[in-house]
Formats: sequence, C-alpha cells, structure tokens
Amino acid sequence: MENMLSNRYRLVRPLGQGGFGATYLAEDQQMPSQRRCVVKQLQPQTTNSQDIQLIQNRFGREATILEEVGKGHAQIPDLYAFFVEAGQFYLVQEWIEGVTLLAHVQQQGVWPDSRVRSLLTSLLPVLSYIHNKGVIHRDIKPDNIMLRASDQTPILIDFGAVRETMGTALNSAGKSTSSIIIGTPGFMPQEQAVGRPVFSSDLFGLGLTAVFLLTGKYPMELVTDPMTGEIIWREFAPLVSPTLADIIDMAIRSHSRDRFNTATAMLTALQGSGIPPTSMSVPPSTIASPTPVGFNPQHSTVVVAPGPVSTATPTSTPNSGGFSDWQKMIITGSVMGVFVLGAIAIAQLPQRNTDEPDKTTETTPEPSTPSTQSSPDIPTTSTNSTPNSPPTATPQQPTIVVQPDPPQPAPPIIERPSPAKFIREHYTLLNQRQYDTTYQRLSSNFQSKSNGYAEYVNWWNKVARINIGAVQTLEANANEAVVNAELQYIMKAGKPFNDDKSRIYLTWNEAQQSWLINDKTAP
Repeated sequence: MENMLSNRYRLVRPLGQGGFGATYLAEDQQMPSQRRCVVKQLQPQTTNSQDIQLIQNRFGREATILEEVGKGHAQIPDLYAFFVEAGQFYLVQEWIEGVTLLAHVQQQGVWPDSRVRSLLTSLLPVLSYIHNKGVIHRDIKPDNIMLRASDQTPILIDFGAVRETMGTALNSAGKSTSSIIIGTPGFMPQEQAVGRPVFSSDLFGLGLTAVFLLTGKYPMELVTDPMTGEIIWREFAPLVSPTLADIIDMAIRSHSRDRFNTATAMLTALQGSGIPPTSMSVPPSTIASPTPVGFNPQHSTVVVAPGPVSTATPTSTPNSGGFSDWQKMIITGSVMGVFVLGAIAIAQLPQRNTDEPDKTTETTPEPSTPSTQSSPDIPTTSTNSTPNSPPTATPQQPTIVVQPDPPQPAPPIIERPSPAKFIREHYTLLNQRQYDTTYQRLSSNFQSKSNGYAEYVNWWNKVARINIGAVQTLEANANEAVVNAELQYIMKAGKPFNDDKSRIYLTWNEAQQSWLINDKTAP
C-alpha cells in the first residue's frame, strides 16, 4: 500500500490486520494540525462487478449512519470521511488515544466489582442511544471498548454493520444478501450467530465483557451448566456482589427472551436494587419441588408448572393468607399427620406409677378404658380431683405436657471454608492490587519471610497479573490444609513464568476465623 491515501492521509503505522482488511494510524495532511486519525481499509469478499456496485451503495448508507451516531455521542468516534480508491473501501475516523479493555486487563489484572459497575453504568446509555436509532453494534467485546487516556472514559469502537457490507452479494433470486456474520465467537449470542441479531445481542456481549474484566477469562475458557446451558463464571470472581452477578447473569442468558429487553432496563437494575424477583428468568436447575412440612410463605419459593386453563367459575373465595387450595390441603394433612404420630407415641408410653416418689407428672389411671386421643383444642392438663369434689389446693400443681421426646440434634459439625476457594480468592485479590488484605492473610511466620510489608508490596508490584489455573485441596483437617495451585506470573519486565504446581500450606487462625498462608514453594 502507498504511504498516502486520497492525496490526503499519510499512513503512520498499522494498527491491526484482519479478514476484512486493515487499520492504520494516519495523519491528515490537509488539516493545519495534521491531526491523527484512524483509516480502515475494507476488503470486499467478491470480485463480481454487480456485487461491487451493490457494496458501494450499501457502504455509503452505512457510513451515513455511522457519521450520525458519531456526531451525537461523545463516547463514539467521529467519522471524518469515507471513500473508494483502487477497488478498496476506506473509512476515516477519530483517533482515540488510550488502551482497550483487553490490553488493560493483560497489563494490570482483573477489575474490582465497583469499577466494573462503573463501566457498565457509563456504557449502557451509549447502547441505549444507538439502539434508539435502530443500530446494533454486533461486536461488543474487550477489544472494541477503549479507555480514553485523558479521562479513562470508555469509548465504543468498531461497529460491525459497515464490515458486514463487504459480504454483500446478489443471490440467485436477484436479492441482496450478506455472506458474512459479524461478531466474535464467545461474545456473540446464538441468534447473532445465525445472522439475526437483536438489541439484547449487544447486552450479551457487554455482559461477557464484564465477566472477562472480573475473571480474566474468555468465554471459551468457561463451562456451561449441562442442565440449563447457561455460562458458569462466578467461581472465578468470588468477591463479586450478588446483585451485580445477578444482573450480569441475566444479560448473558443464552436465549434473548430471558435477557433484559433494553439497555435502559439493565441500567435501571444496575442503579437500583438489582433485578426484581418477578423479572428474573428461573433456569430449570433452580426449580424447586413443593416442601409442605414447615412451609413458610415468607421464606420459601415454590415454582409450579402451569396446568390447563379452566373456564369454570371458582366457588371458593381467595385465601387471605395467599395460599392456594392444594397448598392448604398439603399443610393441613401435614399438621394432622403430626398429631397422629403424637397419639401413637403417647399410646406406647409406659404408665407411670403414681406411688413413686418422683412425680413430675400426674395422670388419672384408667386401666379398664382404652385411651383416646383428645382434640387438639382441649388442653392436655389434669388434676387429682373428682368431678363432684372441689379441686385440691395443691400449690404449684404441675402441668402435664404429653408429647414424644424430641430427637436430640447431632453435635454440630464445624466446617472450615474451602482451602482451595480461599487460595483462588487470595490470588484474585492480588490481581486487584489489594495488598493490605492479602498481607493480613499471611501467617506471622510467613510475613517475616517476606521481609515486611514494604518488601511484600515491592515484589508484587513487579507482577502485571497472575493467571490462576486449577486449584485443588490435597489435604485438610480442622487446623491445617495443603493446596496445589497452577499459577502463571505475568511479569511487567521479562517473560512470564509458570508455577504449575505451587504447594501452599495453610493454618487455621481461630481468632480471625480464617485460613492463613503459612508457607509456599513459589515466591
């Protein structure tokens, strides 16, 4: 390629190369400041003259849309020009000086919960703005969101619609179609993968971008729930708040109908108290069976599949407590069952001898009459008086409570937090530069080996990030544990090195109610 395009733009250096063309940093020679700009060269996927003409027409329309959205929002680069030269299509856009989210995580590690929330709060209005104009970005991912160097504002770059025009062609029926699916595997939902993106497709990509920021994991590195098909990621972000995690989960649902309908709805949940329970889609793995015994409508959730619709007029009035008929029957039956069991237990109790000196309870023996179960409404108390005589004025006469002895609970099992989870959380905190917290997780013995807090911080400041692989508990008892962790240290200077099997020794600290790292083989 020549160093000058359209007798105006001098190419400084390449910025990227892909299947659709290349991107260059350039200088505008016709501006007094010779302002820097980005030149995108787009390569058509066909050489057919009819298709090229079709591409050129559509390219102009998409460029017009891109110009409009760029002018209307400060977080979208301006479009300066577009032109065709030597069979190639070019866009000239505003140059954003900064780094992509991908580069930022690679250089400085994963983000804390609060920063991810702030990013989403800043970007969702941008998506709402373009969606209101009927535009779908189609390629939301960490590479396509930049942090502007001057103020760290996130900027949305590289809209996919213009690239899609490069695959435009006429089909056998003479209709225009595109052979290109725009999007990135993993960050692209299923409806977009078949060429039918919707507005919530952008929310899917944004949600998985948030997952990447919190975990450092690409979607391809995460597994899905075999029962629901949903992505499992929370174990890699143990410090994320449940509210933010729920919002992200809803944004990355596999089916578009289960996601937020709009970017505004997601923003409302983020700025409020989260997702209303009635709005959340319940995946199949969380559907609970009715549990009538001990049922508490304030603490239990029962999910019931809808039955056939009845057209008969109901004859019963609504229950003021909010229970349905089947729930009332189950609860009533359960309560009656408890009384029946109590009666059986009472019948099998041996009769106490009233002449024994220990008289904690008194009953009127009826050897010739079978015992009967009294009504639950009748108090189970008695005295030694006969029907025709006044009650004996015995002070502090005991009250009889006849019931089976409750089963004695087993001694509580005191469980320590998972050592493996503790270690994964520890290195996540290190990635977030929370050195005060991680230093307190070292035993006093290990702190002395670190030559104090200042040396500890100095060493970890040399590490750009730690990639956390498999973490496994080898041994554990009430006071000690041994964990193996596969760690890769990405150093700020020099090559990364692997610590594939870092054996970490933990000691339980009763005062802190926490594991402490006692020693390890890695630095």
